[in-house]
Amino acid sequence: MRWARSRLDAESRLAQRLADRNKLRLLETRSIYFDSGKTEIRSGDMSELEDVAKALKADANAILELQGFADPRGNDRQNNELARERVEAVTRYLVQRYDIELRQLRGFAMGKQAGLGSYEAMFWTLTVTLTLAALGVMLTGMHGAHD
Repeated sequence: MRWARSRLDAESRLAQRLADRNKLRLLETRSIYFDSGKTEIRSGDMSELEDVAKALKADANAILELQGFADPRGNDRQNNELARERVEAVTRYLVQRYDIELRQLRGFAMGKQAGLGSYEAMFWTLTVTLTLAALGVMLTGMHGAHD
């Protein structure tokens, strides 16, 4: 009897977690910038990644989506590869430096962004965009994008 109740409780908790997985809510979006054609994380962006790591550690159910971009210079193959390598650089940094679990990270290489008219607009494509989502309330490790 006790075993059956324990199993039902475990199944109930699992069913609730599965139901909640699609109820993630956006908490924060930030960007990590790269020099043109480069995949090295700049020292000025490491504090952003530390904040993100703290938020991920604070909520084991939080998910971080990483979207890698490149500017429109170069061909599609090179830009897709560059975008992928930028996502991998951020992922590797978070896992190796802060022991973030891979299950919390979702990486996507978006490639180049076309049709940008200004230098300022092109600057924004040299990024990996970090989007944090979780089931709970705002996490203390993250603040506004430009605090």
